[in-house]
Amino acid sequence: MGYSQTELAKLADLAPGQVNRYEAGKNMPRLHVIGRLAASLGVHPEWLHLGEGPRETGSVTAHSKRLDVTTTVDSAGGMEVSFAMDAQAHAVFSKLAAEAGMSIDEFLKEELLMRARAEHAAKSEADIEHLARRVKELIQADEKSKT
Repeated sequence: MGYSQTELAKLADLAPGQVNRYEAGKNMPRLHVIGRLAASLGVHPEWLHLGEGPRETGSVTAHSKRLDVTTTVDSAGGMEVSFAMDAQAHAVFSKLAAEAGMSIDEFLKEELLMRARAEHAAKSEADIEHLARRVKELIQADEKSKT
C-alpha cells in the first residue's frame, strides 16, 4: 500500500517497533492485531493472516479508537463475550452485518468463530509441518549414523 512502518503503526494504533518485528518475521501478531492491520490496509483479515480468500474488503475500513472485548467465565464453564465500541466501530460493524444479512450480534459471533477456526487450522498446519521436519531430521540422522 506504500505505507512506511511508522505510518502503518499510526493507522493501526501500534508501536512502530512492533510493526517492524512483524514485518521482519520476529513476532507474529495476535488475531485482534491482524484485524487492526487489515482494517488499516483495507484488506480482509483472513487474507492478511492466511493468504487465502478475497484480498479486498470493498469500501469499509475501521479505524476505531475504542473496541474493547471483555470475557467472563460463567458457572457452567462457558464464556460470555462483551464488546464495547465507539460509534465509528459500531457503524462499520452494523454496515458489514447488514451486507451479510445478519444482526450485529450474529455477525460478530460468526466472525469470532471464523477466526477461531482459522487460528486452529493455522496452528494445526504448523504443528504438522514441524512434525514432518522433525521426522525428516531423524531419518537423515539415522542414515548418517549407518554410514
